[in-house]
Amino acid sequence: MNKSPSFQFYPDKWIAGTIHLDAESYRAYHRILCWMWLHAPDQCSMPDTDDVWRMATGLDYDTLEECRIKIMHPGMALLENSNGKIVSHGLKKEAKKQKEYRVKQSINAKTRWHKQVTAKPPHIQPHIGSLCSPTPTPTPTPKEKNKRVQAPHTTYLKFVKPTPEQITEYGKKISFEVDGQAFCDYYEARGWKYKGGLAMKDWQAAVRTWKKQGNYSSSIQSPKRRFDDKTAIRDRAIAEIMDRLKIERLATPEESFMEIAARLALSDKYKDIPGAVDKAVWTLNYERKA
Repeated sequence: MNKSPSFQFYPDKWIAGTIHLDAESYRAYHRILCWMWLHAPDQCSMPDTDDVWRMATGLDYDTLEECRIKIMHPGMALLENSNGKIVSHGLKKEAKKQKEYRVKQSINAKTRWHKQVTAKPPHIQPHIGSLCSPTPTPTPTPKEKNKRVQAPHTTYLKFVKPTPEQITEYGKKISFEVDGQAFCDYYEARGWKYKGGLAMKDWQAAVRTWKKQGNYSSSIQSPKRRFDDKTAIRDRAIAEIMDRLKIERLATPEESFMEIAARLALSDKYKDIPGAVDKAVWTLNYERKA
């Protein structure tokens, strides 16, 4: 089975996992992952020997020993020592995911090929009737072949653009103060299509959607932007992290903000808020320098 030459990279997880490493340890860890992916049979492990560590990182023994201690730190170990091997669980998951994807694609390709083969009827010699047949089958003309047969009882409603007065009047009926001119200008500039490119079929439904989203008065922009909640959550998280960093720094003065932040970044509470820990550390360091 062919190996994939690359694996997916997740910036938020990478930054949170390597925030406690210095520059030399950072490069060593990156080279180890690349070496595992390219040379290991399972693409996620390597023997835990000094020679293999040196071959993977290209470092001398003294520098390698310092980097090794930081990479394999008991509190924030990036790799696991298992049965004489160093294992990366991230690469292990990635290799399994890519293998399952290749198997799935192979099954889908075989299924499509099988359907095409079975759907094609065997070659049958056409029956040639008597030239004196009293009722030969009529051959359809090109116009009859291309003629579109419309289903019975099918009606097609053509969309009619509303006027600003109609929009404003309908808004009053549903207790919604909307600027009809702003509504018409907004969709006229887009060819009366939604953001996804779908053509509008019911402008009353679009007005009701504006009401739900909070697009009030004459402004096209909504005062209730969707990202307001996310921004508020992120700001609260940054403030909370700054408070925790200050408290834990007083309790453990021997640790730096970066070391404390590394532990916070690995907690489940802040994994869904990328960049919050980095922003809190940067702000505290800036305040200290100021």
